[in-house]
This record gives sequence, structure tokens and C-alpha cells, in this order.
Amino acid sequence: MKKLGFTLSEILITMSIVGIVAAISLPALNRAIPDSNKAKVLKAYNTITNINQKLLNDPRLYPGDGDCDVRENGFKCKANVIEWNNYIFSKTGVLGNGNFYINALRNNNKYINLFAMNTHYTEVPANQSTLFAFSREFTTQDGLLWDIIPQNAPNDGCFKVIVDTNNNGVNSPNCAFTQCQNPDQFEFWVDEFG
Repeated sequence: MKKLGFTLSEILITMSIVGIVAAISLPALNRAIPDSNKAKVLKAYNTITNINQKLLNDPRLYPGDGDCDVRENGFKCKANVIEWNNYIFSKTGVLGNGNFYINALRNNNKYINLFAMNTHYTEVPANQSTLFAFSREFTTQDGLLWDIIPQNAPNDGCFKVIVDTNNNGVNSPNCAFTQCQNPDQFEFWVDEFG
């Protein structure tokens, strides 16, 4: 009589071999697949570093002499933006209208709004018609949600930057770095010198 199929022992041996190969190869495969959160966080870190250096090195934004010396004060420098109307238009495509934009670029709002303009933000919260309504939270083209929080004395001039990689909202249920193994919220601290 002809044999038409596999015996139970042949199937079990084959399944055990497949299981052993999978057990050996899965850890290597997991290491080979990039962690999307890690890539986003590294990109956010580079964004923060590059923008801070760009802002501090621009004398129109943080002057190097006169009533504000960036070498001594960094982002604590409260002097107004020089040629603010042209600067805002170059970043947003919207012409400024007097004191509204000037006020948006004073004190802690200055750093927050300048930073946001340089990230190519795409969206601000629904309750804010524009970023310059002193909103700290905004979304960028890469899908990251940013929240910049000014720090009070003794850390005046410093900022905590929270980056949410899954864009659920800073106040919605999320997983911060200290709460779980695969977080989606990350904190960066920016001092007054970037």
C-alpha cells in the first residue's frame, strides 16, 4: 500500500525544527528592525540642538550687544526681534500686524514661538487660532507633538521640551520614559544657552 501523507512523528519533528530556528532568529530580527521611537527621539534631539544654535547665533533674534548680551544671558535675553515683521513673514508667510506679534516674541513666549516657527509646525490646538496666541503645544510635519514649558526661578530662562512620538496629546493617556519600557513621551531640558 502506498503512503499518502506524513506520520505524526514526522510532523512533530518538523515543527520542533521550525520552532528552534524561530527561537534563534527572532532576537536577531528584533535587533535588526529599527525602533521607530528611538529614531524619532534622535531626530527631535537634533532638531532642538540645531534650532537653538540657529536662534542664539542670529543677532536679529538675540543681539550680541546693547541692552541684551546673548553671551551673558542666552535665552534670558528679552530684547525684541529686529525686523520682526520680515522675519515672521519669512517663517510663516503671514505679515505681522503690530503689537500682537511683538508681544508674542517677548519674555518666555519669544523662545517658544521662535522655536515653533523654525520647526515647520503644521497644527496648533483647536482652541488656538494661531501659534502666536501663546500656545505652547504644536504638531510638526513629522507627526511629533511638542510642548515647551518655561521654568520658573531658580531655572528662569530654561525650558522643558516634551516630545510625544505617537501624538496622542500631552494630557491624554501616554507612557513617559519613567513609566514603561517602550515610552512615547520624552523630555528634553534646554538651558538658557541652548
